[in-house]
Amino acid sequence: MQKEIEESSEKFQSAINKREEYIQMRDNLLKIYDDFCLAQGILVRIRRSVHIIFSNYVAVDGYTVPYQLVSDANNVANTICKALNRAKLLLPCEDKDLRNTLEVVYSKFNVLCEKINSYYYEGYGLSTSENAWNVISSSGIARYDYYTLMRNPSLYDSYLKLCDTDETKEIEILIEELLPLFKYDKFDKFFEPYLQMSSVE
Repeated sequence: MQKEIEESSEKFQSAINKREEYIQMRDNLLKIYDDFCLAQGILVRIRRSVHIIFSNYVAVDGYTVPYQLVSDANNVANTICKALNRAKLLLPCEDKDLRNTLEVVYSKFNVLCEKINSYYYEGYGLSTSENAWNVISSSGIARYDYYTLMRNPSLYDSYLKLCDTDETKEIEILIEELLPLFKYDKFDKFFEPYLQMSSVE
């Protein structure tokens, strides 16, 4: 009788431990999913507005809009790098679909960050904005007076066109290549086996 009780207790404890492991694994994979969704969030935020972001170099609270983009993109790149490393440690070797998906997203996001960093840190964005102001300020709007400029739709549109360069177009192309990688059938579905509640019940 005592032996049966001990065996039953061991089985019960083993079941509890296994459930806790499943829950921990689910939490870890959910964190990886959330971290990669930060990349999707920034892509959606800047899509079709890269030239607009790089048109405004007026500092607010010590930061320009382009600097904020550069900072956010690099922070997200670091976050998904760590998430990818966690995924490689946690995922079974045979789950090549999810591993490959995460590696491709990380790789392409890194290329995007390099383009953004280059455009900002090598001064192309600022010099383009300065050249645009050279043209626009001749029409009577004071240099760097974005408020007045934006209240004149025709001039503002002309200014933005001057800020839309081959480089900003390349960045936009990279964004358009990345966003489809977050569609359900290319991203979410690979997480489902780990995240659906039935797998831990």
